[in-house]
Amino acid sequence: MSDVVYEDSFIKIKVDDDPITTGHLTIYPVQEVAQLEELPTDVIAYMYEVANKCATFLFEGLKAHGTNIILYNGPNTHTKVHIAVIARTDGDGLDLHWQPQQGDPAKVNEMAAKLKSALVIGEQKKTIPQVQQTQTKQQSVTDNIYYHELRRLP
Repeated sequence: MSDVVYEDSFIKIKVDDDPITTGHLTIYPVQEVAQLEELPTDVIAYMYEVANKCATFLFEGLKAHGTNIILYNGPNTHTKVHIAVIARTDGDGLDLHWQPQQGDPAKVNEMAAKLKSALVIGEQKKTIPQVQQTQTKQQSVTDNIYYHELRRLP
């Protein structure tokens, strides 16, 4: 098993033992679970924040041309929950494309109706307390996220 390259009280990051490409990182929650829904929401959000930082490292540190961030969740993954951050370069040979198929309109509408009645995201947002805005210092160009995004372009 590869060495842990980062660990705190919520997550571990490892270079994958069986990398799909050079620069394949794996982020595990410290709390081992089979389903994402078993993790606290703040840990899930933190995992994705860290995945974004790992992707930035792959762009800047390894000069990747792109990344794939993939969540492994549930019994069909044959493993515990984790996020794979995979560096992509031209000609890496990795093909993650699948052929979309025409959906049955009745089934698509049924699924949409179920989701509309089950999702309460908008209601949850109303209960989130407002965070007090603090004065921010003037950002330099190099602190600007958009500047970093432009630096990613090959």
